Amino acid sequence: MPDQHTGVITEIEVEHVGMIRLPNMWQWARIKRVRGLNREFAQLAAACSMTIQQFKQLPLEKRQEVWAAYLSLTSPTNVGRSAAPENGPASSKRASTEATRKRSRSAASC
Repeated sequence: MPDQHTGVITEIEVEHVGMIRLPNMWQWARIKRVRGLNREFAQLAAACSMTIQQFKQLPLEKRQEVWAAYLSLTSPTNVGRSAAPENGPASSKRASTEATRKRSRSAASC
């Protein structure tokens, strides 16, 4: 479901599994402690609000649907509005830098 203010998708529902959300800080702290192949399962299980064992018991098709939903949540296209518009402050800073260079060149030639 897209966030009303930013347009970012914050959760996706997978049928017969539930809502998929990005893990919070507490969940990430727990995920970092998991070692080996279970670490990837831990990310997906936390996104489903399940334990690793519960997630492993899901059918392969459901695990793949959860993985696809998780990838769409973490996709670079799901970042919402850009911080600086293309013709905004960054381009004006570039223009002012070029103007300063021109001034310094003309002063040096005198």
